Amino acid sequence: MENIPAQEGYPLPNVPANINPPPSVPNSYASSNFSPPSSKSKVGIILVFTFFTLFIFFIIGVPAVFLYSNLKIPFISTETRQNILMSAYNIPLIPKTPEQILLMAANNNTKLTRYNPDFSIGANLGNTAVNIVALDFKLNGPVDFSSEKISFDLKFGLGVNFSGTSYQSSGQAKKAGDKVYFKIDNISDSILELYSSFFSSSYLSNFSGTKSAGLTVNSEIKKNIQRVLDNWVFYDTKGMESEARKSLEKSANNQSLIDSTRKNIQEFLLKSKILPQVKKLGDETIDNTPTYHLSFSPSKELLKELITEYYKAGESAKNNITDLNNLTDSLEMMEVDIWFGRKDAILRKLSVKSQMKMDSLLGRGNSLYGGILPNSLPALDTLTSPKLTVNTVLLIKDIGKTVTIDSPSSSISLTDFYTKLMDGAKTEEQKKQELQSKLYNDDFSILSKAIFKYYVENKKYPAVLSDLIPNYIQQSNTVVGRLNNYTYKTSSIGKSFVLYIEYSSSSYTSSYSTPYYGISSTGNFAHQLTKSEFDLVNIE
Repeated sequence: MENIPAQEGYPLPNVPANINPPPSVPNSYASSNFSPPSSKSKVGIILVFTFFTLFIFFIIGVPAVFLYSNLKIPFISTETRQNILMSAYNIPLIPKTPEQILLMAANNNTKLTRYNPDFSIGANLGNTAVNIVALDFKLNGPVDFSSEKISFDLKFGLGVNFSGTSYQSSGQAKKAGDKVYFKIDNISDSILELYSSFFSSSYLSNFSGTKSAGLTVNSEIKKNIQRVLDNWVFYDTKGMESEARKSLEKSANNQSLIDSTRKNIQEFLLKSKILPQVKKLGDETIDNTPTYHLSFSPSKELLKELITEYYKAGESAKNNITDLNNLTDSLEMMEVDIWFGRKDAILRKLSVKSQMKMDSLLGRGNSLYGGILPNSLPALDTLTSPKLTVNTVLLIKDIGKTVTIDSPSSSISLTDFYTKLMDGAKTEEQKKQELQSKLYNDDFSILSKAIFKYYVENKKYPAVLSDLIPNYIQQSNTVVGRLNNYTYKTSSIGKSFVLYIEYSSSSYTSSYSTPYYGISSTGNFAHQLTKSEFDLVNIE
């Protein structure tokens, strides 16, 4: 059936009997359990919300004004401002600024008494194509400043590459109680070559028919030295106990190297000229510890200003402006990165990088060092734009961890080590030559005294050495049996003499000296005789 809308003047259609009407909808507003909110309740909710919002703004917003701006608010001193910054440090919703982190680190009185410093330094001298000198040094191991006596167990390594030749060494150093121990674990052949060359030439007797090779390490010397280096060496400080020593050790314990470094770097970065250039980088984890990372890369202008201030504090640079300008121009780059623990604000890592142009410091113009370096490093003078690059990293690990240091099971004294090292630098043949040299020198000393005593009493030197027996040399003296080993000559009138031994069978081309070793009337100590000493004997 077509539904016809009700209109004025038309009757409503009839509803069929089989269709039920829709259920009735209850009127909730008519319920006896509901009452509309009053105007007072609405005002209370708004007031609570407003108060909470203002409180959050005060807690976060006010410190943020100090953090992110340098507003000079009246009646707020610098100290008060710093206290507000440090108070806001522990509020998690406020991002930390470099100034805030540095202030907390400076205010932290935690003394580091146990830790493991991992220190390394690398340096290159050259240019982008050639390195004339490269140096690497590392030092790490636990240290303990908690007791009256410092304890440590350190390992070190040193490597130097000079003009293509590598010199490397590594070792250990310990201090337990009153004794300091050290041991060289490894040393490269290039160092042994220098060592054996130096000591071989020092100890070789002049009586050897050939010169020492010395420039290549002798396998026998290498084995000798390695046996010496296998020993732990100790130095006992107990005998040095004094009030001055106790005061020195107490001072060292009160301020460790790390504490000094931490204090100096924090004070440096908080300076008003430096702080604006300190940037906060992304947070990092150092030795399983969350840290804040700050970075300082000073501009060229600031570098010059800092160097100028430093040198103005001394007298040397006041009258040398040219050298000062050369130095400031030479320092090309410096980067300082420092990491602080997020919770304790303790220094965890420090990195310093610098680069210096060497042109003005190598005598190429007015030089602060007077052009000394080209004499010792001539290869540098041929390089274009040589630079010195130095990178230093200090990593502090295991803070507060208990340190246990055991003394070596066996060790030798420093005196014994020195003696063994000197002895190990010689081959068996060289030792024999040294003994022979000592025997010659002892004989010449005895004969010299006897000959000059003879001259005082007789107004002339003896014609033959046997004339000295028995009044001037006793028959029982062992030198008597060796008189025939020496050559003795006197002048015709007995006013001059030479007593010598020939130590080289090869031809001698010197225009001044001779291949003879001994004494003469003009030199009563054992030495290499000269031609004039022989001429004197022949002329007279």
